[in-house]
Amino acid sequence: MVKDALTTAFIAGGAAIAGGLLNGAYQHLRDHHVRPKLVIDFEGTAANMEEVEYKDGDRVASEIYIRARVRNTGRQVAKRCRIFVASLAEVHPSGVMPTRLHDAKQLAWAGYDFSPLDVPPGVDFYADIARVSKDNPGITLSVQRLFASQAGIRNYRGIYRFRLLATADNADPSECAIDVSYDGDWHNLRALKAKAWMKIQSVELRRFKRFHHLKIELPDDVKLVILAGPNGSGKSSLFEAFHFWHRMGINKNPGWDESYYPKIGEPAVSWNQHVSVEFHGAPVPVSDQEGRRKLFYIRSAYRNDPQFELPSLSRQGDATEEFRFARLIDNDVAVAKNYQRFASRALQDAFAGESPALTLGEFREKTIGDIRAAMKRVFPDLLLNDLGDPLVSGTFHFDKGTSRHYFLQEPFRG
Repeated sequence: MVKDALTTAFIAGGAAIAGGLLNGAYQHLRDHHVRPKLVIDFEGTAANMEEVEYKDGDRVASEIYIRARVRNTGRQVAKRCRIFVASLAEVHPSGVMPTRLHDAKQLAWAGYDFSPLDVPPGVDFYADIARVSKDNPGITLSVQRLFASQAGIRNYRGIYRFRLLATADNADPSECAIDVSYDGDWHNLRALKAKAWMKIQSVELRRFKRFHHLKIELPDDVKLVILAGPNGSGKSSLFEAFHFWHRMGINKNPGWDESYYPKIGEPAVSWNQHVSVEFHGAPVPVSDQEGRRKLFYIRSAYRNDPQFELPSLSRQGDATEEFRFARLIDNDVAVAKNYQRFASRALQDAFAGESPALTLGEFREKTIGDIRAAMKRVFPDLLLNDLGDPLVSGTFHFDKGTSRHYFLQEPFRG
């Protein structure tokens, strides 16, 4: 009798627990299904790039606003929604460099309104990311305030990557990345949704350098790959393969060196069958030459440019369009060219890009401040002083210890 009662009690208790779990799971699924769902995106439509005119005294001022769209695809109102620029970075051919915007900043809704908004389902709202004036060069972030150390953000010429974050009290956050390109001329203002970095899916080598046959496969969720091994294990051969494949995809005749690339003693195969590389996602078509150039950016280990003095400046092309060396054993001399890019950009900014109110000292600091700070982290006792005279004897000048304004001949090894 007691045993039967205990059994009945256990069954009843188990049923109550199971019922409670099922009810809790049902409530969770129901809440998840009907709760608001924020989506922030950028499609490059006219609504995302809006030209606005307003009266400024006796004249009509014009500005172009870059705006992100915020939608609620759920079934409930998203309460107290706000938009932030979570990070801001400069996009360069060799990668992404953080700016001095170290903390997230709230962005304004269209109309310069920073109040939290309730976003109903099925209604589009727009948040201002940045604006450009036709009359005053510079890109202005749609935030309430920047610190004095962040003022130089306005004067950057190039591509900014905005990582945006939409939040609400009762919804999961949503993220979106947007690339904004600006060269100081409002006619050339461009914005588009940032492309995700291409990830290698597999690389296969056949009778290439030290390998008879090698295939490496990487899953899509890999974030970091470390290549380690003793001398002669083939680390350089793998990067040589990447470099050759990259040049082969852009130039139909990449310069096959029969004495350098094929594995010795192996049967010959066609030069374009030695290396194949596949990427996750949609492949970059051969017709998209710009996209294929950006798949790899490889530097040689031999980068010695110990001394240079340039008597004049000349225009340099995009670094991603250069192939300065054919093989990884060739010297990759880039410092003199990068100096010309650096000095030419400074000259362009001085005459066309900068505000007339900027003092000479402020301009010098803006021009070399970031690169000086980066070098100081690596060489604490070496201070970049100036660029010399780019039109007579252009080179970098440094301060070190008690020595001032001298030409250092051996820092240019990378």
